Order: sequence, then C-alpha cells, then structure tokens
Amino acid sequence: EICKAFRIKMILVRIDDSMIILARQRNTGENAHSKACFRGFHYTFRGRCDNISRITLDTAPCVDYNRSYSNRVFRERVTSMASTKVSQPSAQVTQKDVARRAGVALSSVSYVINNGPRPVSEETRARVLKAIDELGYRPNEHARRLIQRNWGTEPSPRQFGILLFGGPRVLIARPYYSTLIVGLYDEAVRQNYAVRFVHLSEEIRNPLLFNETIHRESIAGVVLLQVAPLDRTYRDLLERVIERIGNVICLDTFFPNLPSITFDHLGAGRLATDHLLGLGHQRIGYIGNRDGRFDGYLQSLRLHGLTFEPGLATSEKITDQDEVTNSLEGGWLGANQLLSLPELPTAIFCASDEVAIGALRAAREHGLRVPDDLSIVSVDDIELARYTSPPLTTVRVPQADMAGLTVRTLIERVSSPNAMPVNMVLPVTLQQRGSTGPNPQR
Repeated sequence: EICKAFRIKMILVRIDDSMIILARQRNTGENAHSKACFRGFHYTFRGRCDNISRITLDTAPCVDYNRSYSNRVFRERVTSMASTKVSQPSAQVTQKDVARRAGVALSSVSYVINNGPRPVSEETRARVLKAIDELGYRPNEHARRLIQRNWGTEPSPRQFGILLFGGPRVLIARPYYSTLIVGLYDEAVRQNYAVRFVHLSEEIRNPLLFNETIHRESIAGVVLLQVAPLDRTYRDLLERVIERIGNVICLDTFFPNLPSITFDHLGAGRLATDHLLGLGHQRIGYIGNRDGRFDGYLQSLRLHGLTFEPGLATSEKITDQDEVTNSLEGGWLGANQLLSLPELPTAIFCASDEVAIGALRAAREHGLRVPDDLSIVSVDDIELARYTSPPLTTVRVPQADMAGLTVRTLIERVSSPNAMPVNMVLPVTLQQRGSTGPNPQR
C-alpha cells in the first residue's frame, strides 16, 4: 500500500539496519522528494527515480490521523535535488551468495534452510551449512518485522535467550535447573521482557540456527546455564556467542570475564556438615560432585578436628557421565557404595536433593531407617524435598532470587554494556526437617 501511494513498483528488495525499504519508482528519469502519510506515520521518498531509492519511516505520527489516513497520500515535489546522492545500504548475504559459495542450486539452499519440501543429500546439506557458517547468512529479521507491522517500534529488543551448555538435557530434566528456568520466565514477565528461545548447545552448533538466533538485533542478551565442564569445541562455541552478543550472564556457573549469579556452594557444604556434627555424627559420608560443596564438607571436618577418610566420599566417577553423579541414580549408586563399607557411616551429606532421594531408597533397601539409623542432609530445597518420607533436611538455595537477579542484571547491562562484570554469590539457609537426627551410636 505504501508503494502504491508513491507510485512505485511493488518490489521489496531489502531492509537494512536503518529500516530502509528499497524499491523503484514507476516514472524514471527525474529527481523526486515525496512524502506520504500511511496509517498514522509519515514516510519520505528521496532519490533519483531511475536508481534504487529508499523510503524511511519518520518517528513522529501524523498530526491529523483521520484526515491523513482517509486521504492516505499527500505529495510534495522538489525539483532542486539533482545533485543529491543517496548512500546505499551495506550488502547483506543472500541465499544466492550461499548457493554460489556452496556450488549448489538456489533451490537446494532453500530446501536446507526450510527443511524441505524436497530432500537434499547429506553432502549437499553439509556444503550449504558450511557456506552459511562462513558467510554468516541469516534470515532477514527486519523483513519479518515489516510483515508483522511492528518493525522499528523498539530501539532494543526486549527479549533474551537461554543457552544450556554442558549436559544440557540434564538441565531440562532435573527439577533444580527447571526451577531456575521457570524463574527466568517469571522475572522476564515482571520486567516486560520475553524469553525468545531456550536452546541446547548441540542445537546452536548448526550455523543456520546460530546465525538466525544469536544476533544483537534479535535479543538483548543471553543467560548461560551449564552443569558440566566444557570441552574445547563448546568453549569455542561459547566464545563465538560472547563475541556476537556481548551481553552474556552466567546463572549458577562461572566463565572468565562474564558476570555470574550463583549461591554459596562452600557455605552450603559447611552448613550441612556443621548440622550433622552438631547432632554428634563423626562418620559422615559425602555423595556428589567435587565442587564447593565438597570443599565446605572438608573445611567443616577440619575445623572440628576430624580427619577426612577418602573412603567416605564416593568417587565422581560412579559413572562416566558427570551429570549422573549429582542425580537420583548417582545418589542411589553412591549410597550403595557407602552402605557396603565394613564400618558404616552414621550420616550422609548429599550434594543435591535428588542425590538424597536416591540415597533414601538405598537406605531402605539396606534395611536402615532414616533418621533412626542413618541421617541424610542435602542441598537445594526443591519442591520434592518436602514430600519425601521422611521430609528432607536440606540447605535452601534461593533459586527464584538467583533467576530474578540474573534477568535484572542482563537488562541493566543493556544500557551499561561496558560495566565491569561482577560475580554475585547469594547466601543459603538450613531447612531442618525429618531426615536428620542424633547419632544412634552416641
């Protein structure tokens, strides 16, 4: 309709970073400077009519909306602009460029991008994806916004993405991490933001998806969660994300030179172990990853004059998968290992509630009553911790506060991109319930 108002052909060539529509006017060979009002906003047409020209959207709405919209068009010809030169927008990678680089037909590129309608060979697909990665091709987001009639309305995207690295499927399946993700959604709604995507690290290795989603014009930033250390491939991938976006916030993890929000792992380990020591326990087992919680466990033992017995701490290599160790299965396997020792522990410190739930099952299978024969304490305070039998004594991690602070930090860094990255560590508290009791051998 805008093109019709300006008497130009209905050919949408491209929209660049300045929200410019490229087109050609019907009558060639003259200079023009035309204005029109369409749906309450002013548009301006400038340039020689025999060249590709541009239409730009002025931010000010029409003074008389009803009159302007009913008339739809008013024109003002200026004939003294013969020397005016219009700068051309920077070139954008197109599907033709991808096809040329890959040495395939244009239709093959389209089939790969749209996943059909016709199949392509794996060799062709690999060549197309390699070309997409090398050229940095991505679908034209501005064209999508124009179609949706909401382009140009926001100076900065009010949305962010969530990336799950290092055992990403566990991040979705485990209650602790799913609660963090729900907290991110809740805080986004409160801040009038939206979560644009939640992607696994394996997904964004696809260059098409990477270029389509990881872009400053699409998202204001990225929240990073990870459960296991990254290998070189995924560290390089994360570096590319940081280079492309800049505004990356770590939630319950750390990465060099990035802001992070987490809880006091060391304090959680000390708090849980101190609680068991206060009940008279001295043979205290540990099940879980060797992180800050384990360090807190060791520190608490030393401060109480006790010597650490390596046999009382289950190995991180219960399985070959690091993410299994801090899980239901890891808790069951670890507890079975500890409860098979010649001299049993009287208490077990579990690094997470899920580990503790697995340990509860193992204790029952060994004929032990909790807490009469064996005390169990854990970390997280997920919802399930209140409904086990007996209910778990656990160190509460402020998951909702961590998620909320992460989103607010991301938003603050939109306006202050050069702010120094800060690592924020939130305190923890003990929730005493029914899974711990006095040392039965005391």
